[in-house]
Amino acid sequence: MPIIGNEPIPILLTGGDPHERGRQHGELAQRQVALSVERYMERFQHFAGLRPSEVRAKAAEFAPIIKDYDPDLLEEIAGIADGAGFALEDLLAVNCRSEIMFGTPLPECTSFGLQPAATADGHVYIGQNWDWAPDIKETLILLIIEQAPKPTVVLLDEAGMIGRMGFNSAGIGLATNTLISEQWQFGVPYNILLRGILNQVKMADAIAAVVRPVRALSANYLIGDADGQTINIEASPVHIDHLAPEAGIIAHGNHFDGARLRGRDLSLERFPDSLYRSCRLRDQLNAHDGGLTIANIQDALRDGFGKPHAIARDADPSQGPFEQLETVASLIVDVTARRFFLAGGAPDRYPYFEFELDSLLAGNLSLTA
Repeated sequence: MPIIGNEPIPILLTGGDPHERGRQHGELAQRQVALSVERYMERFQHFAGLRPSEVRAKAAEFAPIIKDYDPDLLEEIAGIADGAGFALEDLLAVNCRSEIMFGTPLPECTSFGLQPAATADGHVYIGQNWDWAPDIKETLILLIIEQAPKPTVVLLDEAGMIGRMGFNSAGIGLATNTLISEQWQFGVPYNILLRGILNQVKMADAIAAVVRPVRALSANYLIGDADGQTINIEASPVHIDHLAPEAGIIAHGNHFDGARLRGRDLSLERFPDSLYRSCRLRDQLNAHDGGLTIANIQDALRDGFGKPHAIARDADPSQGPFEQLETVASLIVDVTARRFFLAGGAPDRYPYFEFELDSLLAGNLSLTA
């Protein structure tokens, strides 16, 4: 299986059994996987005071939980490790980074979901600006995973990881936001749940992939179904809340909008700009009265109010290198048409490229900027 493109980020096509598709991922993105391991080991030391040997021991504890959730996912992680030349525990640590660094500042993002009533073409859209560390940007890949009989999955992800935002060939799309509460428990890791959602064919099963397991951390999951429905799930380890679309629109930041959280909303305390980011995105999407176009969505994601802490985020030079965040990519998915638009950075500075799933599977980029 090949690397089929490099703009705006490397595009990898993988397939075969779980170990084989992981091996292809690790081999094709060996340099980026090595960077992921190196930079997370630095962060584990900085945020949690953990040496590599301690990180690997903690990561290994999650292997049985991942296997119980979906043994194919554990085997895929093992394949990435083999393909990239690392120990399994190194790649488990990358995939469990949120759990190992629990309570530390993690990515913030501004996401949206649109139902047919809100869009000019009557399609379902999901997407987001993905805000994360500037030095992690070098590890980003677009990963296409053929895994029959499960649906083909398209992930915007960090090399070495198996779950993130994206969509699948069955018409399920996913955007996600960090939420931080006071609760933590030994449960299914966040990135594993993300892939669990995208492995599903029906929306009910995608929801079940989040609400039924024992979850380790809090997070927000915005799910879209090509048949016409979107829903937003705020999940802590012990509570579930949901937000339904209003006028066909959902917008979400990095704070709990629902009422079920018990205790402090630590994500809002760390990211107070979340309040205006989600508000501004919702207002800009609402302004088009059911006629939203791709151009309108792109313009909303370019919003610069509050720079550098904006929807289109810039790194804050007053912060240290491990605390800085910027928009490392922007993704808009037309779930109905199985096409998407990807910018390799903040969309007020980087262009969007258009892709279509069937063309990518055929090895043809057919992209426009």
